[in-house]
Amino acid sequence: MRGASAMKTLCIFGKASTAIEIAETAALVVPDFDVYLVIRNEEKPENDKMICDKDLPVLVDNREGEHRFIVPFADGDGRMSCTSFALGLGLVPMTIIHPTSIVSPSATVGEGCYIAPGAIISSNATLAPHSILNLNATFGHDAVAGEHLVVNPGAAISGNVLIGQRVLVGANSFIAAGLSIGDDCRIDALTYVGRDLEPNQLCTSRQMKVFARPKRDE
Repeated sequence: MRGASAMKTLCIFGKASTAIEIAETAALVVPDFDVYLVIRNEEKPENDKMICDKDLPVLVDNREGEHRFIVPFADGDGRMSCTSFALGLGLVPMTIIHPTSIVSPSATVGEGCYIAPGAIISSNATLAPHSILNLNATFGHDAVAGEHLVVNPGAAISGNVLIGQRVLVGANSFIAAGLSIGDDCRIDALTYVGRDLEPNQLCTSRQMKVFARPKRDE
């Protein structure tokens, strides 16, 4: 039986890390929404604002009103699974943009995205639905990304880059201008990408070398 009063509900999948950041940002930009963290069924809710997957249909059914969702974690398959689950319950994707981020007025940001503090989306860029641009990440002019892109903190995507679906860009990595990144690619942290990547590639430039230091004179 539905409740008597209409309410606004935002369901954020996950219980830590980016999920917490999104919840705090939501409190700033959409304070009229009641925020819930949706956790896995094997996890135990820590408070009345956490809810297991299996209980989400009951919550939606008992709260008449607007029901929105966002999926923050990095795993592409997991993101798609949660998105499909939420859409099947009638939830609508919600984009959350932190007030300290910069989004060009000519840029396009799809539904279900999170733009974190300090992130920048430049002129004529297009960010497809269900994408995450983390802390201080940049998305260059005329860049285009498919759904479920996750850009980790400090990463920089240059102008005119074309990115496929379910791509993960590691922290403090750099993608040079004009490149094409295929679906399901993973770019390691601290990696410079200087050529096109075919789908399903793992790209890394980390080759750690360790050298003995000269002994200090006693």
